[in-house]
Amino acid sequence: MLGALVLISALILAWWFWWGGGAWRPAPVDNILKTGAVQKPGEIQDLPPAGVQRLEEEKNYPLGLKQFAYSFAERYGSYSNNAMFQNLEDLRPLMTPAMREKVDKLITLHRAAALAYDGYTTKALSGELINFSETAATVMVRTQRLHYQNDKIEPTVFYQNIFLQLVKAGTEWQVDDARWQE
Repeated sequence: MLGALVLISALILAWWFWWGGGAWRPAPVDNILKTGAVQKPGEIQDLPPAGVQRLEEEKNYPLGLKQFAYSFAERYGSYSNNAMFQNLEDLRPLMTPAMREKVDKLITLHRAAALAYDGYTTKALSGELINFSETAATVMVRTQRLHYQNDKIEPTVFYQNIFLQLVKAGTEWQVDDARWQE
């Protein structure tokens, strides 16, 4: 009886390994037909060059600028009075002198008014290039923000747009102004 169970189990396992989920699998036929060669798992294929439309869009809205705006918006909108506004302090190298002055006033105002915990977490959702030139740009970033106050466990969730005025200083973009839409 035990021998029959072991034999049946071995046959099922052998069938599953050969036909079902074993290590050996034939190459997908459509991959062979498209490329003329079998692609091995983990092998990197060369991608075709970017199309004309994508290259034109990149000129009008450089990917680096978009990522810069998203990153800045998230970090600028995420801070707490318990962390002594360190996120805003860390952004100083990405700001023009005018923006640094604005942030200094913001930190002073919040430190003076803060008696209880107050914190924000911000996530960039999407963005839109409002205008762009070689030396200046305006980007609107749509965000989701979580506001934590006092000892509340659940934050207040809201959506808010931020408009970033960017200027090019040498080869790098800097934020010259950031305004939350009311």
